[in-house]
Amino acid sequence: MFTNFSILPLRIASILGFLFAIVGIMVGGFTLYERILNPNLPIGWATIAVLCSILGGVQLMALGMVGEYLGRLFMGINRQPQFVIKEIHLRNRSL
Repeated sequence: MFTNFSILPLRIASILGFLFAIVGIMVGGFTLYERILNPNLPIGWATIAVLCSILGGVQLMALGMVGEYLGRLFMGINRQPQFVIKEIHLRNRSL
């Protein structure tokens, strides 16, 4: 029910994807810095971890953007409110 009537989860996916990509780039820079300072580090494991983080973040960000686009398109075509008012309670406003 949370994902049916809102584009908020798609926005969260876009933001998380962007953050994962940024963190992957920062870890890649740190890994490169460590490799320059200590050439005896094992080869390969850091590159795979950095690439998985960057590519996973970019994919999540792209998926969120496409989903948000489709959600806005659906809301524009549907022209119905995203909520339903079940009851209206009126207060006595006599002053």
